[in-house]
Amino acid sequence: MLKKLIQREGIRNARTFAVENRLLKLRQLTNLPVMECKKALVEANGNIEQAARNLMKQYNKEAKLKQISELPEGIVVMSAATSAAVGLRLCCQTDFAANSQVMQDTIKVIFEELQRIPGDLSMQDIENFSQKDAIKKVITEAINKTGEKVAIGSLIKSEYN
Repeated sequence: MLKKLIQREGIRNARTFAVENRLLKLRQLTNLPVMECKKALVEANGNIEQAARNLMKQYNKEAKLKQISELPEGIVVMSAATSAAVGLRLCCQTDFAANSQVMQDTIKVIFEELQRIPGDLSMQDIENFSQKDAIKKVITEAINKTGEKVAIGSLIKSEYN
């Protein structure tokens, strides 16, 4: 989008182009709003790596704060395979987020991780595996992308012969 704008309006000078190019790279790297990226670049004196680190620290703090609020919405996935039945509810704050592609992708990754864990699982077992890096990372990414709290609301996995 930014590249098209630059092409359409023309390059005012090389410095402006360099700043806009860094802004575009940071935006693509973090998937955060342009104004947040611009603010982070200014604070980091144009250093993309430092700006990205600062943004991730800031948004991880916000993600932790958002874990306090209620989660009335969500999506559910259920599957009965040859060796196990799995049900998973991924919760969020609004129906807009629940219907987003971000939530669809998030629940798919978590569902695949749960299928890899051997044995029966329930919500009581969640503390034992919710700290796994893949699940924790995908939930944090969903929180950052949707701007809402996202958490596993319920789950059950039952293996059968």
